[in-house]
Amino acid sequence: MAEEQRERRARRKLLFAVPIIPIVLFIVGSCALFLFTADLPRIRIEYACLDGARDAPATKEPPEAVAAAVPSEEQRVRQLSDRPYSLGPNVSDYDARRAAWLAAHPRFPAFVAPERPRVLMVTGSSPRRCTEAEGDHVLLRAFKNKADYCRVHGLDIFYSNAVLDGEMTGFWTKLPLLRALMVAHPETELLWWVDSDAVFTDMLFEPPWGRKLVARIPSRCGKKRRGAGALRD
Repeated sequence: MAEEQRERRARRKLLFAVPIIPIVLFIVGSCALFLFTADLPRIRIEYACLDGARDAPATKEPPEAVAAAVPSEEQRVRQLSDRPYSLGPNVSDYDARRAAWLAAHPRFPAFVAPERPRVLMVTGSSPRRCTEAEGDHVLLRAFKNKADYCRVHGLDIFYSNAVLDGEMTGFWTKLPLLRALMVAHPETELLWWVDSDAVFTDMLFEPPWGRKLVARIPSRCGKKRRGAGALRD
């Protein structure tokens, strides 16, 4: 027992003999010296400068060259005497070019199965936000419905909210978009336009692709707007 007590006392003496406080102070001082003297990135936010630059009134007049370029011919209202408007230059021999492209790229056939053409569903909406509070949410749900329908039936889908032509805005935006997709995707046999607010209530329904498509004649197709239409490439 006496020997064990002596060993404990010796251990306590060794613990008290070690200078713990100076070691801790040395470590803390070294870290502080490194943080204050090292070349570390600094972040500085000047709130006064940002607010002043944002709130400063724009008193400078635009340059004369810019002011003269504002009333350009593109922004003026078109007149009846102007030349007829066209979506773009005519593509000559498009059928022959498309056939040659399909022959050179057999990995992208126009028909993925017998009487099953390659279909590209096209939809889009305005680049501006909806005026209603829930408008954007409804458009998102409608696009999710179209994406699920394309996933079920193995169709491709293209969504656009860009205005490709300044002369074609609003409901006319689909015309330059469809033309650009026809030229850019020769492997697509049918372009299926679906309005942004249209939804599929029957996810198993699929149009009869094997039948011939007719032009939209009111006596045959009815006068109601269906919100969808197919265009053969």
